Amino acid sequence: MTRTMYDSTQPHLLPKDGDLYAGYINGMYTAGNYDEVKQLFPNKEVLSITTNGNPTVIANIADVENWDYGPPAGAQWAANMAKTGRRPTLYCSRSTYTALVPELAKQGLQFGTHVDCWLATLDGTTTSNLVGVVAIQHTDTGSYDVTTVLNDFWYPEVPPMPNTNPTSATPAVGFAVCPTGGYWIACADGGVFSFGGAQSYGSMYGKGLVKPIVGIAATATGKGYYLLGGDGGVFTFGDAKYEGRVMA
Repeated sequence: MTRTMYDSTQPHLLPKDGDLYAGYINGMYTAGNYDEVKQLFPNKEVLSITTNGNPTVIANIADVENWDYGPPAGAQWAANMAKTGRRPTLYCSRSTYTALVPELAKQGLQFGTHVDCWLATLDGTTTSNLVGVVAIQHTDTGSYDVTTVLNDFWYPEVPPMPNTNPTSATPAVGFAVCPTGGYWIACADGGVFSFGGAQSYGSMYGKGLVKPIVGIAATATGKGYYLLGGDGGVFTFGDAKYEGRVMA
């Protein structure tokens, strides 16, 4: 399933039929760009873009092109985001993608495995065989850019891990191996902790559970998981699909 995403330096020109949107949090177009987009589309997902080259900025996406992040800084930004439990996305052209590959390798990262790519073609091309490409910005209308998101489980916004050896006030109740490497540990209070290559896709911590969580299971892709509540409730994250529950 594909989705449509829009971004613009002038948010008031954005179409209203987007599935999701992106906005700048810094750089030339910061002047409230991201906040304005969120105000215009309060019921849509809005992704944040950092352009100022600082590898410590927290955002969904880093813009890797001339005058913004260079490939070394983009790779360092991605590494910093990955350390907090986020799955980083880098925006780049085809040529910059090629330059990013060795820079990511220096950080122990790879497109597709650890990092997603938002590829800019701007020539009408909506497909790519490059590894890790999850979205393609293919059209510049002059007022806004149009992106095709290639699947329905691109989640740049991932809650950060507290640290590499987190603690929980409640018992661990479930363990799930990620098919692509690493594992998750679920706790009774709904917290989910990720280790190794397993990515965090969210949790039920602090969300007012009726009954404690009693188990966790990974999806076949490793890009999501299910949490099971003691009352039979099923909570889905990432590409996990909700299909019902047992009433208790």
